[in-house]
Amino acid sequence: MSAVGAAGASPTAPGVLAERAPVDRRGEGIRSFWTAVRLGWQMEANWTDPLLFFIYSVAKPVAAALILVVMLQVVVGGAERRRRPRLGDPR
Repeated sequence: MSAVGAAGASPTAPGVLAERAPVDRRGEGIRSFWTAVRLGWQMEANWTDPLLFFIYSVAKPVAAALILVVMLQVVVGGAERRRRPRLGDPR
């Protein structure tokens, strides 16, 4: 008996995988990659406008850093000028 089966079906019969001719899939892979990048971006950005998401992504950490600076100024605001701790001071 052959490896195909007792029915004697040929390798090109329906339901049997035939060897495929080599196809240039480089363009298809690049297109798939960029489609995945775009879909991932949209899901991460909760489907918002890319410019708005970029501005928010930059503004949020900057605002958090400024809040910390203001908090530090409020906490050490009562100290004398020469006793005020400075960032990077080795003392």
